[in-house]
Amino acid sequence: MKLPLWIEWLRKQPNAALRLFCFHYAGGTAQRAHQWTQQLAADVEICAVELPGRGKRFMEPAYTRIEHVLDDLIPAIKPLLEEKPFAFFGHSMGTLVSYELSRRLQRDHQLSPQVLLVSGHAAPHIPRQSVIHQLPDQQFWDRLIQLNGTPKEVLQHPELLDLLTPILRADFAVCETYVYSDSLVLDCPMVVYGGQDDPSVAAEQLELWRNHTSNECLVQIMAGDHFYLHNPSQHELQQHVNQQLQLVLSSVNLIR
Repeated sequence: MKLPLWIEWLRKQPNAALRLFCFHYAGGTAQRAHQWTQQLAADVEICAVELPGRGKRFMEPAYTRIEHVLDDLIPAIKPLLEEKPFAFFGHSMGTLVSYELSRRLQRDHQLSPQVLLVSGHAAPHIPRQSVIHQLPDQQFWDRLIQLNGTPKEVLQHPELLDLLTPILRADFAVCETYVYSDSLVLDCPMVVYGGQDDPSVAAEQLELWRNHTSNECLVQIMAGDHFYLHNPSQHELQQHVNQQLQLVLSSVNLIR
């Protein structure tokens, strides 16, 4: 796999002390992370991981199993992880991908993020309460609309729905076919974010992430629903993430 296909460089800084990788949610693209470039510390290099089926990779078939995502992503991303300290941020599907990526990197390559920032997803051992990727189109979209992440203009254009539906079904299949294994606990610190009005993830399900690292785990609840990271808590989240990365940078600079 060619690296440029997987990584969108949102802010390239060769002398940065830390590299942050962002992982998009179901139906999302790497471009959604551009809003972070003006808010985070200047000495953080920001990259976004782009899965097939969207953006510049629109013509590639989307994955439907997380194992296949990791099999292809790791050879592409590993050289970047070996160059300098790194952190991961993922929301919803991106949480699941970044979490399982962290576990496999720790197990097979002795690599760990300086901090794993996860958002909008229940602790991975909790069984999913609903499976929607195989529902008929109308029921499928009815469930998506409940999450409040689909722009209204998309819903008004059938041709856009036709384009998005296969990608979203594939992304939801990645999440809904996921099978948790308790074979490894992470050794990196974690920060867990969620919206207080998220209909799909309860606060107590976020708290249970503490069981998945032997290190510190901070849980932060934000105002808003599943897509609180866009509105109304976008700036609050970015400020909090920035604070966490500053702590990492202090540690990294001391080591250097």
